[in-house]
Parts: sequence; structure tokens; C-alpha cells
Amino acid sequence: VAAGGRAGVFGADATDRDEVRRLHQAVEASLGGVDILVVNATGPQPTIAVEALTWRDVLEEELPFSVTHGACRAVHDHPRNLADWQLDALAERGGVLGMMAIAFVVDPEAPTLARWLDHFDHAVAVMGIAHVGLGADFIDQLAHAETVALAKASLGLEGFTAPDDLPTLVVALQRRGYDAERLEAILSANWLRILRAALPA
Repeated sequence: VAAGGRAGVFGADATDRDEVRRLHQAVEASLGGVDILVVNATGPQPTIAVEALTWRDVLEEELPFSVTHGACRAVHDHPRNLADWQLDALAERGGVLGMMAIAFVVDPEAPTLARWLDHFDHAVAVMGIAHVGLGADFIDQLAHAETVALAKASLGLEGFTAPDDLPTLVVALQRRGYDAERLEAILSANWLRILRAALPA
């Protein structure tokens, strides 16, 4: 959680409504307010029911937030992905969805760049171009954690596993009709807007 240029790490059981509310209170008491909320759940993948409960708790607290790593459940049904009502709620809060380039959220049956772009297209159609960005979750560059990189290398998309592959993404987005300001919005402008609004100048 970042607020006014300061950051802190706070833990809570996201399945417990009271703990979520206490978490919000503890953050505000410590930092004086919340500018960016980053959820990084650990442990087993949540069920869709639990995950939806957590979302509604966050919405009730009226926190500004973005989702740094995810995709669209309408394209591939996975608990990590967002349903359309969640995309709508995120856009209403002015947030951004970082599109995650990992096979199990994109489509394990078709872990391709083209299939990933289907998620971009759906998110833009539901939320608008101002709320879609990159959240690729690259792993290969973690040279200091070679065993982790090796263990997760197979989770990348075909032809898109490292920052070196970003030019390929740019060309693919252009072929899908994203150019000029729309392309810039996805590649950088949307996240820069969020960061500039939240962090000190």
C-alpha cells in the first residue's frame, strides 16, 4: 500500500470481511490514507465465490485501486481473471487492469500472443482504453532466483516470455488496430496516470 510517497505491507485473511475492514483501518492509521492498493494474495488459488466476496468488501470501503496482474474471465474462465462486473467496477474507480501474459490465465489450451490479445480486446470493449495496461509478469529476468525462473518458464506464452519480446507485442497490437494514443495508453500512459496521481511529484 502506498500513500503520500510512503509504503507498508499489511496482511489479512481476504476471506474474512471483518479482517478486510480492520486492514483498511490499520493502513489509514499508519499511512494516513490510501492512494494505491495492491493485492498480492499468497497460498492456494481462491475460489470464485471467495474472490468475489473480497472484491465486494473492497468496493464497500470505497478504496481507489488497480489490478496489476489479471485477464478477462469472459475470454478464459479462471479465478485469477476478472468478470465483466469487476471490470466495470474497476473502470468506475479509475483503475487499470494489467494484462497478465501467463498461460494459465490467458488460455492453457491456446497459450499464444493472439489469444492474449483477445483479452485486451475484451477489456477495452468493457472498460474503455483508459483502463487497460500491461502486467505481463515476466520471470526469465529473475537471474538471482534461477530455480524460480526455471520452474515457471513453461508458464509464459508462445513467443512472449521476456521483455525482449515486447516489440512483438507492439506489432501485434498495431495489427489489431491499436495505434497512436490508444497504443500509448496500453503500453505506458495509463499506468503513468495512476502513478502520477498517487505519488509525490
